[in-house]
Amino acid sequence: MDVLKASHLPRLIDFTGGSQDARNDFETAMHDLKITSVFDIMRRDKVQFVRECVLYTADDAARIYDRARDHAWQIDRLYREQQISSRNVKGRGRRSTAVSTTSATYQNLFKENWKQFCNEDDIAAIDSPVAYLNALYLFARQLESTSTESEIITLDQRRPDIQALMVDHQSAFVAQPMLNIINDVLSKNIETHLNNHAGKISVYQALANAHYPFSLPYDVHHQQCLAALGPDKPALAALNWMISPTLPFSEKTNHAQAAKSRLHAQTMLSDLSPEQQKILTSPLATEDDYASLKKSYGITSLESLKEVRIFKANVGLTSDQLDQLLARGKYHPAPSLNESGAAVTCGTAYINGNTSNPHLTIAKGQDGKLQLNGASKNRLDRLQRMIRLQRWTGLHFAELDTLIVSAMRSESNSSQELNQNTLRTLGVFRYLTQRYIITAQEFAAFLHDMPTQACGEQTPLFEQVFNRSGTFLNPLQLSSRSLESKDADSQQILSQLSAGLALTPDELSTLIQQSRAYFAQLNQDLPRISSLYRQTRIARMFGLSTRQCTALARLLGGDDFCELLARGTLSATPEANLDILDVLMAIDWAVEWFKHTRHDIASVQKVLVPQPDDWPFDKALQDRLRAIHSQASADPEQKARLLENFFHEMTELPAPYLPSALKLAATTNAQVWRNLESSPSHAMPDWLTRILCAAIACRDLHLSDRTLALLLENPAWLASDSQAELTLQNFYLLDSFRRLAHANGNTEEHLLHYLQLAQQVDERLEVSEFNQMLATLLDWSADEVSALIKASGGLEVTTMAGVDWIMRCQACCQSTGLSAANLIKASQLTGESPATDWQTVSTALIAARH
Repeated sequence: MDVLKASHLPRLIDFTGGSQDARNDFETAMHDLKITSVFDIMRRDKVQFVRECVLYTADDAARIYDRARDHAWQIDRLYREQQISSRNVKGRGRRSTAVSTTSATYQNLFKENWKQFCNEDDIAAIDSPVAYLNALYLFARQLESTSTESEIITLDQRRPDIQALMVDHQSAFVAQPMLNIINDVLSKNIETHLNNHAGKISVYQALANAHYPFSLPYDVHHQQCLAALGPDKPALAALNWMISPTLPFSEKTNHAQAAKSRLHAQTMLSDLSPEQQKILTSPLATEDDYASLKKSYGITSLESLKEVRIFKANVGLTSDQLDQLLARGKYHPAPSLNESGAAVTCGTAYINGNTSNPHLTIAKGQDGKLQLNGASKNRLDRLQRMIRLQRWTGLHFAELDTLIVSAMRSESNSSQELNQNTLRTLGVFRYLTQRYIITAQEFAAFLHDMPTQACGEQTPLFEQVFNRSGTFLNPLQLSSRSLESKDADSQQILSQLSAGLALTPDELSTLIQQSRAYFAQLNQDLPRISSLYRQTRIARMFGLSTRQCTALARLLGGDDFCELLARGTLSATPEANLDILDVLMAIDWAVEWFKHTRHDIASVQKVLVPQPDDWPFDKALQDRLRAIHSQASADPEQKARLLENFFHEMTELPAPYLPSALKLAATTNAQVWRNLESSPSHAMPDWLTRILCAAIACRDLHLSDRTLALLLENPAWLASDSQAELTLQNFYLLDSFRRLAHANGNTEEHLLHYLQLAQQVDERLEVSEFNQMLATLLDWSADEVSALIKASGGLEVTTMAGVDWIMRCQACCQSTGLSAANLIKASQLTGESPATDWQTVSTALIAARH
C-alpha cells in the first residue's frame, strides 16, 4: 500500500466527493494485480484490464485505462524530448558569417548517446530472442491468471524448465534442435511420473514395456540398431545368418543348437523388438482372463470399446481404416469368379478366429450409436494385435491377413493364434522383399494355396496369373480333372497353365513330371495348381529356371527339399524339422554365393547333380571306349597316358590332375580298366559320369595339382567330418581355400602350411601363434581373430571350415564397422536378450556409423 500511496496512480480516478470505500477498493485492486505504475497497466490490453478490475471495484475501469494510456504516452514523449534536446538552450545569436566546419550528420544534429542503447545482437536488446521469450512468458502467465477454466495445465507444469532457464549468449542465440528439446522435456516429466508411480525404472524401459497408446512399445536400443545399419549395410538379423558356423549343406553336429540359431535368425528378420514379439505371441485373452487386454487398450472398461466411436479413438483408426480392418464397404471381399466350391472369408480370417460365431460387424445399437457386434474379449485381443502388426509391417490389412492365415493353414494351426512360425514367416518375407520382387499374396502361395479372393478393387492372385483379360476365351476353372489326360480339353488347360506360368510346354511337362513324385494324383484342383505356381514363382524370384531351382534344392537338401518346394508346408515343430522357409533361405544363400564366385549354377549342378542328358552316350563315345579297351594289354605307362588323353579330350583336364579326379570319383586307374571290360550299355555308365564330373570340378577349382592332391589326401583339413568325395561342402571349402590363398599376397603354400601345423598333434604351437599366423593370412588384427576364437568356445581353428567362418566374420566386420567381439554380440541377440545387450550393440553400431 505504501508504494501505491507514493505513486500517482490515485490520480487516474476522481475520488472527490467519493467514499473512502471506493478509494480502498481501487488501492486493493492495484495491489493485488501488482500494478505500481501506468506502465504496468499498459502491459495489459484494455479488455483484460477491465475484466481484472471488475473483480475488485465497480468503478469505470475503461476510463482508468484510457487515462493511464495518456499518462504513459506523455511520459514517453517527455523522455524522448529530453534525450534529443540540448540541456543548455541558449537564445538565438547573431548569425556568423564564418563557414561551419561541422557537417550535418545524425549524430551532430541529435547528439545521440549510443552508450544507453544495446547492440542488435545483444541479449538485452528489445528485439532479441530473450525479449521475445520474456514477452511470451508474461503473456502466458497473464492468460493463466485470467482464465475462467477450473482445471488448467499451467506453463510451469508443462515446461518447468523455463522458469529456471539460465539466460546467456549460448542459450539465447545458439539454435537447439526441436527434437532434443521435446525429448528433454518429455523425459523429465516421464521420469517424475515414474518415480512417483512405477518404481525405479528408466524412461527407455518404460517406453519399451508400455502397450498403450498403440505407438508403443518403443525400444530405443532396438531402433538404434536398425537405424545404424541402414539400407547400405546387412540387416541386424541377417548377421546371425551370415556368420552361422553351420552352412545350409553342413553336417549338423549339434542339431539342437543349429536349429535354435536358425529359428532365432528367421524370427529376428521381422525387425520386431522383443516386447513386440511378446505382444503378438502371448496367449489370447479369454472371458475369464483379460488383464493383459486392459493393458493393451489402456482402459479399464472393455465394454466401452464396443462403441465404434470410442474404439476408433482408442486405437487411432479412421473410418476408412476400420472398414479395411473389417473388410466391409468398398473393401468387402469378392471371391474368384472361376472358383468352384464354397468361398473362404478373406481379409478377416484372423480377427474372427476359427469359430462358428457370427463375424465381426458394425450395426446401430438401441441408442442409435454404431456398435461392434461380436466383439468378444478374444476378438478384441485379435483386433489390437492385427492393428499393431499392420503398423509395424506397413502391409494392408487384407494382405497381412492373407499372409499370416496362409502360414497358419500351412502348419495346420487350427486355433489360428500367432506363434513363432508366424514371426518366422514375417521375417523371411521381409528379408526377401528387400532383396527380390515379391508381394504378400505371392509369398502366401509359397506356404499354402494360391489366394482366390481379394478385398475391394484388388484382383485375386489366381485371377492375375491364369485369367488375365484377353488371354483365353474361356477362363481357367478349378475341377477334379486330371492334368495328365490326353483329350482336347486337357490340352487346353495345359496351354492356359503354360501361358499363366510363362513356361514352354516342355518346361511345364517337366515340372508336372517332377511334381508327380509328391502327389498321388495331379488334378486340376487348387493345391496342385498352387504347387506348380509355387515352384515356378520361387525359381523366377531367384532368377533361375524351374529345372535349375529343383536341382539346386536337391543339391542343398536332397529329396526332402524338393518335396518341401512342391508342397510348401510349414513344420509345426520347426526345432526338429526343416520346412519351406528353410528351403527359401538356403536357396538364397546359394544364389548369393554363386554371385561372388567364378562358378555359375549350371556348371556346379552339372558337376554335383548331373542330369541324364548332361552327358550323352552317343555312338562316337562308345566306339572310343572300345578303342581304349582294345589296348588293355599295353604297358602301365601307356595305359595311364591313354586315360589322360581321353579325359583331356572330354573335359580339358590337364594330365597331372587325373589322380585327384579319380580320387574324388572314388575310383582308381585299375578300377577304370576293369569297368571298361564290361560291355557298354545304351546309357552313360555311372562310373564314367562320376569321373567326368570330378574332372570338371578339379579343372574349375583353379588350384595347383599338388595342392588339390594334398587336400584330398587329407580331407580332414577341409572339415572334421569331410571325406574325399565330390559334395557341395567340399566344393565350397575348396573354393574358399582358393579365394584366401590367392588374396592378400598369400600363396597356396602359406595356407597349406597353416593347416598342416593346425592338424599336427605333437609339438603344437601356442594358441597366440596360431592366431597370429591366421591374422597374417587374413590381413587382419590378431586381437580380432582371438576375440572370434574365444567367442566360438576357445577352440583352435584347425580346418578350412573354421578358417572360412573367420573369413565370413571378417567380411561382416568390414561391412558393418563392428569389432569382432561386438559382431558376435550382435549376432547373438534374440527376443529373450536383456536390454543391456541391446544397448551395448546399439552403442557400438552408432559409433561405427559415425
